[in-house]
Amino acid sequence: MYREAARIEATVAALATSSLASPKDQLIFVDDGSDDQTADTVLAALDRFALPAQVVRLEHNMGKGAAVRAGILEAKGRFVAFVDADLSAGVTEIERCFRFIEAGGCEVVASTRGAPSSKILKSQPPLRQVSGQLFNVLLRSLGLTRLADT
Repeated sequence: MYREAARIEATVAALATSSLASPKDQLIFVDDGSDDQTADTVLAALDRFALPAQVVRLEHNMGKGAAVRAGILEAKGRFVAFVDADLSAGVTEIERCFRFIEAGGCEVVASTRGAPSSKILKSQPPLRQVSGQLFNVLLRSLGLTRLADT
């Protein structure tokens, strides 16, 4: 998460009331060197909602890939998932992904805005949409992914 002080409490609240708040699950929040109150805000929200979670702080902004890597390196569970701080896919979608894996028959589940069944409730700004599409075209041209959204 980077500069997410304004919205991270809502994310913590949503997680606290979900099945993901189970003691068997490990929640890790990674602050990607935010220069606002993101880390303090998430710590206060975790305390307020009594949600056990770990907060990893990167010293300076290193980008989403580095933040995801830092979180995955801290993860100790059998399954690992990463989501954006705004929970754009929603808690129920995350729970649904875990049900697919727990049922067996697959090792990876990907949730993507590019799926035909996706319902975009809040669109990203046009420049962000175009830059994301260009990045994904590049990834697909290099054979690195078949997903329309990473």
